[in-house]
Amino acid sequence: MTADSAATHLSGELIVLCDTSDAIRFVNRNFADLFGSPAVGWHGREFAPCAAGQPGEVRNFRTAAKTPAGDTVVSWRLETLPSGERLYEGRIDAPSPPEEAPVETGGDKVQFIATISHEMRTPLNGILGMAALLLDTDLTPNQRAYVEAVRQSGSSLLALTNDILDFSKLDAGKLEFESAPYDPYALLQGVTELLSPRAAEKGIEIAGFVDPTTPRRLLGDEARVRQILLNLAGNAIKFTAAGGVAIELHTELSVEGVTLVGVIRDTGAGIARECQASIFEKFMQADRDAERRAQGTGLGLAISRGLARAMGGDITFRSKEGKGSIFTFTVFAGRSAENASPVRVDAPPIVVATTSPILGRIFRLQLQAFGVANFRFAQDLKEAMFALREMPGATLLCDSSLTRTDLEMALAEATRALVLLAPNERAAIEELRAKGFDGYLIKPIRQSTLMREIARGGRKVEPAPVLARKETPQADRPLRILLAEDNQINAILAMTLMRRGGHKVDVAHNGEEAVAAAKDGGYDIILMDMHMPVCDGLEASRRIRALGGAAAQTPIVALTANAMPADRQKCVAAGMSDFMSKPFEPAELHEMLAKWSGMAEALEAAS
Repeated sequence: MTADSAATHLSGELIVLCDTSDAIRFVNRNFADLFGSPAVGWHGREFAPCAAGQPGEVRNFRTAAKTPAGDTVVSWRLETLPSGERLYEGRIDAPSPPEEAPVETGGDKVQFIATISHEMRTPLNGILGMAALLLDTDLTPNQRAYVEAVRQSGSSLLALTNDILDFSKLDAGKLEFESAPYDPYALLQGVTELLSPRAAEKGIEIAGFVDPTTPRRLLGDEARVRQILLNLAGNAIKFTAAGGVAIELHTELSVEGVTLVGVIRDTGAGIARECQASIFEKFMQADRDAERRAQGTGLGLAISRGLARAMGGDITFRSKEGKGSIFTFTVFAGRSAENASPVRVDAPPIVVATTSPILGRIFRLQLQAFGVANFRFAQDLKEAMFALREMPGATLLCDSSLTRTDLEMALAEATRALVLLAPNERAAIEELRAKGFDGYLIKPIRQSTLMREIARGGRKVEPAPVLARKETPQADRPLRILLAEDNQINAILAMTLMRRGGHKVDVAHNGEEAVAAAKDGGYDIILMDMHMPVCDGLEASRRIRALGGAAAQTPIVALTANAMPADRQKCVAAGMSDFMSKPFEPAELHEMLAKWSGMAEALEAAS
């Protein structure tokens, strides 16, 4: 094969880090994939395609390489680090077409967009962070509304930045995918609970169902599958004014392996026939409502279909204007998986009182999956009362919207009654309990919770507990932190957040100041911006690791607006411990400090 075929087989930056004896310490995934061997198999092997220079010296050279995809040529940049280690950065040469003007490659476009993305993320970090700090202060209602508008606008701009970067990487074939086990039940639960507040704001329902034969363990890129689900379901919420959105997952088996199938149904506006042919085109929006068009970029569906196809699947849809839409996506989910065994529930008769077609559909699927043989649906409590009379011992599941009339008569006929509440209706729990309800279920209702609540026996089952708000992990002691950040706004933001947590923070404005401060020692953790004047974060990290002693063992976390996998790999190669992308939420910063505070304490004890 030619260099063209090898370059087609794999494109992207190759990174190799060797020690002073030319033994490999680290190779990135691109290097391992290009030469067809796992990354761990390269550790300790000699790699010296060019003689190393003096510390700080950089050499550029080209070498021929034999790969499973054929012969190719790699252009290398070799930098000898202050510690004597050798850092190789390589790119596969793709020969230019003869007698033709040079053309911009996909890699050039991605690098350009990544650079623009970095430049946008840096001020966005300040905008979103400062807005969050301001929202934590005492504001008048008008002031709070203004700041919230700034925060929402900044979030929309960040979403646009991410969409453009994702689309450019997909278009150039440079988006990397993970292959790791994930739980589809937990995935769907997380998506419905994340989107629930948006649905509640519009007064519509969102509910999910996973076919009980679906394996508990699938293989793939969970984050990208979640991205597809959030995009499709988020669109459905945006274009649905009444009714709601249902998300259903199941798997299909074939000789090739397992396919995860997701179906997103809505009762929304539907898509006009003349618009249906173009909805997957980039920057196209089928909605005729100018206000809703302004809420999106027109990239979401194009990105979602690109992700699905890159993961061995696709996205299709059926829609009728005024009747809603059904989007179906498929992704490959592993060569094999063991189907789960459906759990059967010994339940009493069930009467579900709801006017929602979405809740009705999902409850029907769930009750059938649990093996409940005797259940009925009612459109109001009078109809439910007659059904309960005909089904002795029945449990009533009643939507909160129906509790205003005929409640007392219906409750008198039920052996047990649970009310279905939206997350923003928790304040009504005590009032409804006083009216005669035995318990409540918070929507979107988890399949496991519903199964427990309808199981026969224990007529005095405790109501579903209010889910405690997830607490952000915090460091268990005050930390001494070195922040290396040249942007004044971002430095003030990070410093304020950390000092609120009781930590002591020193600020270095460039890499040289960071190295000098670290040399004095005593820091529990170093937060290092990658792009700084005088000496950047990568070089500063290498110098700190070369100091020796306790200073060299201090955890270093990269802070960067770069979003490319190669940037993370450079951080690892430079000796950094972790990576946090800007803009970050306050909770993410505190989680990172908590994560590494234990490591710092262990190192302190060991020294």
